[in-house]
Amino acid sequence: MTCDSSVDGLQALDKRDSALRNVDVIPGLAYYTNATEILGTQFGGNDLCHAQAFLLAGLYAGQLARVMESWTWINAACRACRILVRREGLAHEPVPLPLSKRKDLTKLAFWTCLQLENDILAELDLPSSGISRYEDNVSLPLGIIEDMPQNEQAPDNSQDAEMVMLYYSAQIQLRKILNRTHTALYNSKHTTKSRLKGWTALGPTELERQLKEWRDSLPSFLKWKDEDPPAREINAARMRAKYYGARYIINRTFLDYALHVMDPQRKNKPLLDA
Repeated sequence: MTCDSSVDGLQALDKRDSALRNVDVIPGLAYYTNATEILGTQFGGNDLCHAQAFLLAGLYAGQLARVMESWTWINAACRACRILVRREGLAHEPVPLPLSKRKDLTKLAFWTCLQLENDILAELDLPSSGISRYEDNVSLPLGIIEDMPQNEQAPDNSQDAEMVMLYYSAQIQLRKILNRTHTALYNSKHTTKSRLKGWTALGPTELERQLKEWRDSLPSFLKWKDEDPPAREINAARMRAKYYGARYIINRTFLDYALHVMDPQRKNKPLLDA
């Protein structure tokens, strides 16, 4: 093969690649594009299937780092879940009721919506769907999966549905602590100084104490030590990342104050002054 023929081959390859579109190279995008065309005609739907479909769309858009697009789908799922929670009578259960598969899936969708929406609202100043109002009323899902075939060849317990639900429930409890943290410290009406006072009003170590209690309450097979190597299982890795992220969020107000507010010349002055 001559040099000229090699150049011609490379040019032909470049032309072929330049003709490719995002839907041709990004995994799943062609399916997502078709699916969202269908979902667009169902955007006002408020049934369980709508909430689940909106969540899937939001999760996929999030994987593409399309945060606003992801938030829009998740917000729609939150709206559907708020209606479902009231319709199914899940917001004010006087006593624990026999739980159907549909009601349990509704709870699963509700808590998934709450976690995903709050993850975004923690970093971006966007309107809340109001789903957090039901946080103290809706109990945790049990993971009723009647129709799922059992995989006897699962390589380890991390593939078991019960194990997944344990990780899921642990992250919900962690999400509740994070919500209390954001209410106390990161309300948009707070100044840096009032955030510090809000933190102090909870007790100097109250939020960290709640976080420690959460970690101590984990079952032995979910616990880890700080010096352990990184988790190899995705659910364990996500849970640990959430925990360390929570510790950072609880304490970063003080770091912000020290870096941007406190006068470096006032070395002996108390951090919290009037």
